[in-house]
Amino acid sequence: MRWSKNISEERDAPEQVMLGSLDPRVCALLNFAVYMEMSPQLPGSEYVFGNPAAGHRVIRRFLQDVFSSDDFQAQRSGNLGTHSLRKGAATYSSRCGVQKDYINRRGRWRTRKAIVDTYIDNTQPYPDAVAAGSLTGPLGPCFYLLRKVVQCVSTEFLSDKVDHITKQVLGSEVAKTMALPLLWAALTPPGGFDYKLIPNRLKERIVQQYIEAGGDRLVNPVNRVGVYIVGDGA
Repeated sequence: MRWSKNISEERDAPEQVMLGSLDPRVCALLNFAVYMEMSPQLPGSEYVFGNPAAGHRVIRRFLQDVFSSDDFQAQRSGNLGTHSLRKGAATYSSRCGVQKDYINRRGRWRTRKAIVDTYIDNTQPYPDAVAAGSLTGPLGPCFYLLRKVVQCVSTEFLSDKVDHITKQVLGSEVAKTMALPLLWAALTPPGGFDYKLIPNRLKERIVQQYIEAGGDRLVNPVNRVGVYIVGDGA
């Protein structure tokens, strides 16, 4: 998950913080989990995003459908593309007061401009968390936590039943984390939001498996807890 086309050295790919958002529409954890579970072809591919066999034509058509949606509104004249996604995120973080060095680190853009940069460890949890938190939107970041009173939800249930495709592709630990926002969204009562949190087919599958495990569909086993990011000096 850490590599990209801009990375040529392992040092340029530090561990990064992933935070949920109290706004489901921009929650990286929830939306990535939905993408994984709605992409059954992923276990047979070496790529998480995209597949060379699909060709650039398919990618262009997909982006055209996305950018022509009413949910995307141009703020100024000009074309939209994948570069706009990076520009939008970097600009938004900057306008939220995030330092440019933090943005560079989050974007995994080259930051070694001086000798001292060679001696500073590339894993910087606090600066990275500040940048990640800004990208969760105005409502802010959150954690997804299991309610202790719910006994039927185990680690095996999360990775084998809720988020099984993620487990096949990225392993049990990642699947366990990504399953929590999926379970929260599936058990959130209708009417809480004016849009669908997850596709109906995915929601019905998760709810049914939760009931079969002994859960009550009227009791959401997952809590969202807001997070305030502070440094600890480590």
